[in-house]
Amino acid sequence: MHNVTVVPFRGPAVSLSGRTVAYMTTDPRTVTFRDPGDLIAAVPAMVGFIPERSLVLLVFDASGTRIGVTMRHDLDLDSDGIATEAMEVMVAHLCEICLRDNTSGVIALVIDDRFDIGAPCWDHLFALIDSGLEDVGLYTGFVVADMALGQPWLNRWGAMGTHGDRGILDDPRSSAMAVAHAVTTGRVVLRSRGEMVDSTARTTHCADPVCTYAVDSRTKTAAIGVDDSELLRRVLDVVLHGLDTHVDCTQLRILEAAIRRPPVRDALLALAVSDVADAAEAVWAELTRRFRGGGRACAATLLGHLHYVRGDGAMAGVALDCALDSDVGCSLAALLDRSLRAGLRPSTLHELLPTSYAAADKLGVIMPAPAERVAG
Repeated sequence: MHNVTVVPFRGPAVSLSGRTVAYMTTDPRTVTFRDPGDLIAAVPAMVGFIPERSLVLLVFDASGTRIGVTMRHDLDLDSDGIATEAMEVMVAHLCEICLRDNTSGVIALVIDDRFDIGAPCWDHLFALIDSGLEDVGLYTGFVVADMALGQPWLNRWGAMGTHGDRGILDDPRSSAMAVAHAVTTGRVVLRSRGEMVDSTARTTHCADPVCTYAVDSRTKTAAIGVDDSELLRRVLDVVLHGLDTHVDCTQLRILEAAIRRPPVRDALLALAVSDVADAAEAVWAELTRRFRGGGRACAATLLGHLHYVRGDGAMAGVALDCALDSDVGCSLAALLDRSLRAGLRPSTLHELLPTSYAAADKLGVIMPAPAERVAG
């Protein structure tokens, strides 16, 4: 594993309750890392943000030179730096995910500023991972206090050939992987997962000076007399032409009523693999910020599904957290949440997309055609 090839993400990876699962895409562009420092500096681009006090697992596919899955979880340690019982359970779960899909090897990275990078406690954590990986074992384990320029990193477990067991970290925000990530997605590596959460923060409902959205029930009656076919067409029109910054209350109420109709919502899931996916993402994000309760949950679910399909695990997790916080009874969000926690690949959702096109066809609406598949 001296030269490691990584396929750039179409977007960042995922976070649910402190956990991140990232999937590589089928984008033909690659980044090759020739030493451990390059690989460590690339981790923020792989997960979409700069992790802190985290365990990151890089899982190699059958070729032994290509990273197929990246996972991150908050480090839960006791006062001596030893993994808590809950952390041990989580490590076992992450190892189960690692052992899927003909995995050839795993590299672990610890990011933590509470204990010295050479502290013996890391041996305990790496041994735990090594045991959980059974016959595959942990190839090597690195420790760094902070993912920042000039920070020393240490190879605490295993070896990386002739490259040495320590070094100084380059700036992760300008690493080769970060540049590839920005070129591929148009996005920069965020400073923290909190920035992702902020992207779904609630804003005002509409441009109307007097808006009673939060205190009345007109949203549920806004679309009375409008059939599902027309509602789907209205949402598609907004996706294709954009949502006006000064959108009025009536239009927003109709859009909310539309995405809360199961047949309409099911058809809209198909946009996640279409040429207008970026436009749909912008609309779902804006509606997530503007709506409350069930409407916010539905918009956030559409957003989470889109990111999940893309392999953008981190944003998928943030959006699904938002959906379930807004409406714990949102069944689709709960299903996607369970799938993400179980480490199911985006390809699993691709297999369900024909159902979305069938829903649109039943409503007599032609959806944008699928784009080239981007996530494995």
